[in-house]
Amino acid sequence: MFDEVLKRGSLIVDGLSAYKQPVFVYIVPNGELRGGAWVVLDPSINSNGMMEMYVDETARAGVLEPEGIVEIKLRKDKILALMDRLDPTYHSLKAKSTDASLSPADAASVKTDLAAREKVLLPLYQQIALQFADQHDRAGRVRPPSSSPPPVCSSSSSSSSLR
Repeated sequence: MFDEVLKRGSLIVDGLSAYKQPVFVYIVPNGELRGGAWVVLDPSINSNGMMEMYVDETARAGVLEPEGIVEIKLRKDKILALMDRLDPTYHSLKAKSTDASLSPADAASVKTDLAAREKVLLPLYQQIALQFADQHDRAGRVRPPSSSPPPVCSSSSSSSSLR
C-alpha cells in the first residue's frame, strides 16, 4: 500500500481504542468522512466511551459514497423488481409478457412495450435509489440516536459559543 496507509490507519485505531482521554470528532459543514477515515474515526472503536462524534447538519459520512452503495445494493435486477412492485403499468406488461396464450406478434409487441417502459422508468428509479442512499449519509443517520449528540447547526453554534 502507498506509504503504508493501512499500517498507519491500524496504528491510529489501536491508539484510539485504548485512549483514556476524551476524543472529539467533528465533521465540518459540507464535510465528508469516507472509507477508511470513517472506520478509523468511528466512536464505537473505543469501548471506554471516550470518543464522541459531532456532525454538522450539512455534513456526510459513510464507508461508501451513495453511488457505490447503489451499485452494490441496488443492482438492475433489484430495481426492476422494485419497478414491478410499484408501477402498475410495468407490472401488467410483465405479466402479459409471460402469457403463453398470446400470439407471437402480440408477445413481441408486449415485450417492446415492456422494454420501452423500462427505458423510461429505469433512470427515474436509479435517481430515487441514489437519493435514498444519500439520505443515509446525512447527519441524522450517521450515528444511531442513542450514541451520538444531535446534529450541530454551524450557524447557531458559533454565535452561542462566543457568548
